[in-house]
Amino acid sequence: MTARPAAPLTSVDQLVSDPHAFRSWFLESSTLSTVDIAVEAAWRDYTGRGVSVGVLDAQIDHTHDELAHAWDATRDWNFALGSGEVRVDPKTLADGHGTLVAGVIAAAGGNGRGSVGIAPGATLVGLGIDYSDPDVGDHVRAGLAAAAALDIVNNSWSFTRNFHDNFARPEMAASGETLRATATEGRDGLGTVIVFSAGNGGATGASNYHNYQNSPYVIAVGAVAPSGDAWEDTSLGANVLLSAPGRNVFTTLPNDRFASATGTSFAAPAVSAAVALMLEANPGLGYRDVQQILALSARRDILGQGAEAGLGWIETGIDTRNGGGGHFSDSFGFGYLDVHDAVRLAETWTAQRTAATLDTLAVDVPGGQDMVAGRTDHLVLEIAVGQAIAVEHVQLSLDFTWRMTGNLDIFLTSPAGTRVQLVYEHPGSAYIGTIRNFAFSSVATMGESGTGTWRVDIHNRDPSATEGGLPARGVLRGAELVLHGDTGGQADDLHVYTDEFGTLYADDRDRHVLADRDGGNDTINAAAVTGDSRIDLSGAGPSRIAGVALAIATPRAFEAVVSGDGNDTLLGHDGDNLLSAGRGDDVIHLGAGDDTLLGGAGADLLVVDARLDEVTLGRGGTALTLATADGRATVEGIETFRFADAVLGRDALLRAAGLPPGDPVPPGGGGGTGSPAPGPVTPPGPGMPMTRQTGTDRADVLRGDPGADHLAGAGGDDRLLGREGDDSLEGGTGDDVLRGGAGRDTLTGGAGEDKLSGEAGDDALDGGAGRDLLTGGAGADVFLFDLRDAGAFDVIADFDAGAGDRILLTGLDGRPAADMQFRAGEGAVFVAIETGGRRETLLKVVMDEARDLAVLQQDGDHLVLA
Repeated sequence: MTARPAAPLTSVDQLVSDPHAFRSWFLESSTLSTVDIAVEAAWRDYTGRGVSVGVLDAQIDHTHDELAHAWDATRDWNFALGSGEVRVDPKTLADGHGTLVAGVIAAAGGNGRGSVGIAPGATLVGLGIDYSDPDVGDHVRAGLAAAAALDIVNNSWSFTRNFHDNFARPEMAASGETLRATATEGRDGLGTVIVFSAGNGGATGASNYHNYQNSPYVIAVGAVAPSGDAWEDTSLGANVLLSAPGRNVFTTLPNDRFASATGTSFAAPAVSAAVALMLEANPGLGYRDVQQILALSARRDILGQGAEAGLGWIETGIDTRNGGGGHFSDSFGFGYLDVHDAVRLAETWTAQRTAATLDTLAVDVPGGQDMVAGRTDHLVLEIAVGQAIAVEHVQLSLDFTWRMTGNLDIFLTSPAGTRVQLVYEHPGSAYIGTIRNFAFSSVATMGESGTGTWRVDIHNRDPSATEGGLPARGVLRGAELVLHGDTGGQADDLHVYTDEFGTLYADDRDRHVLADRDGGNDTINAAAVTGDSRIDLSGAGPSRIAGVALAIATPRAFEAVVSGDGNDTLLGHDGDNLLSAGRGDDVIHLGAGDDTLLGGAGADLLVVDARLDEVTLGRGGTALTLATADGRATVEGIETFRFADAVLGRDALLRAAGLPPGDPVPPGGGGGTGSPAPGPVTPPGPGMPMTRQTGTDRADVLRGDPGADHLAGAGGDDRLLGREGDDSLEGGTGDDVLRGGAGRDTLTGGAGEDKLSGEAGDDALDGGAGRDLLTGGAGADVFLFDLRDAGAFDVIADFDAGAGDRILLTGLDGRPAADMQFRAGEGAVFVAIETGGRRETLLKVVMDEARDLAVLQQDGDHLVLA
């Protein structure tokens, strides 16, 4: 048996094939850390194509080998120079910060240089500034305003002086208005997604001390080290939404060089890039949707405890995240970036929250309390909110005349009991800046009800503090609490489950019972779960998510369910349900009511508890309608239908109902960029690029587009469906099913016991090693068999020499055709070879008579039978 050549690089493999990709420790394929951002799983479908990311930073070296492919020169502008015609000399570029940031976002993958960006398909737009320019404040405002024409703008900068960017100051008010306008008007009203680095000041220079970073229109990003601990200088704050890799981040440097960089400056672009993938998956997301998805998808289970300062990990007061409260830390925000989970939620997100739909409640309360060091070192202020609102962002401004701000700890507690820290004591400095009328913010209460009493606690930690020889004194004259969110739809709940339901909460029994008693339209979204789920909305049968049993205690309370990447089973109740199965080979049960059943990507099965003649079938566009005595369902994306007395594919079902068959089942997956197809594949014609998709080591389902496709299953028991076009399908290891569809297709089973079906067109089928079943279908097909595949035995199910079918035997090693033997059996011919007096059967060819199969020609190592 001779060795076969190594398989060509696949799409994701190609992206991570660059010589320094392993140094990007946050990639799944790197061995430097286990703290990955799960982006390679998302790359199978999305790389940021069609999404523009502005980089408001020092001038970028857009001639860099890793960045030139992504650069949009038509929208490039340098505000320091006042020009869009910037000629870059990489050797003399004074500040490489912008180039470092850009490489994290969109460095090219698979080009044999450096590493790869997180969104290598995104478009980069440079918004150049000069940090040393005295007018840099005006330039960043102009850059943020220009970003309204873009999808995302990354800001890896902050003011160094605490409370300098106080938007309540008249000279800074324009900055706050610019952020509001960009989030309101950008992306045609959906809102440009504005990402900021949280800052590099730890607790003494907290992120919450800057209105650029803590604006409700902004995503603030902290930094994580390869160990999973917070980077030691990441700025703390209740405004930090999430964290991303920020230590030793390998990226681009001007003049085609590379470097490893550290700081939140390099965590922010990781999130900007992730948002590019999210917007490619769902271009209709509003900026508020993006913020909520990132919060819901962020992980805790691979992170440390955070900085010594601050409150560390707390559980928030919602009850809809993995069956209970969320996790939040002023070091990490809601957790660590998980691109896979963010993209899966983006794909299935149906709400659209923009500035136009944002509700804001403001409550002013009087104070009148004195703080006197050593006498009254703790003040409490309670703020009552009577109107219902689902909170996203909270802002608190204090009219507090206290100079010793370095001695203060200030906390805000929500009606649900979520307690966050807004100001941190700084033992090394009594004064850290003026906090009077400065708007602090918190995202930790995102998703909570704002109705009830909010509590402000102000502590002076130095009772001996003096001013002018007397105890330090201040007055809390009043406060303003501003809540941003939704005042409507309070009963419509979204319960999100991720793999953390298994990794963090497998022993938390309270989370294993799901109930909803406030009415409304409620959804279980398990799209981010990678394993098999079983969800029965009726509560009559068992449910299981991420390997954990879930009891649904309120039957009929949930109207919709969305499942994830596994092979899932979904059941509804007797009301009107939406059951959406996502990826994987899923089973959906048809129930009573008026239901919508979506199979999604994968080979999906609909189970109908009725005989075929008891079902009324209709068709409208891509959807089928099935009506039984109990209810009616609209069905899309399902391939197989199991009735009480029959199992039929979609076309067979349509024919049985007297309807014209067709193939409106939408294809799954999105392709990506991979290597050229191997083997004897006819190249696609002009204007028909080859789409490439690659599986994983799990059981995958890959569907081609109507054009030419290259589908590679890799490991696991895979299903590859080529559809129209001249396709190349490779099963890899495992027991695979390959269907070529219409066109001239090449099917290669690889190892395992595979089933290959060429279907319409002139196809080439090679079972590879193992015992395989080959069906050519219509057209003149070629069946390949390599004698060097030891122990292989194939069955050709429909050989027709008269239609042009041929069998090509290779690996003869000089043996004469006379060594071949043909033996007729019942409706088949067995092909064997004589070796050393021993006969080895190679093929079973289903046909009428042995004389119909003979040697047509022998050419060296090849033998053609027909």
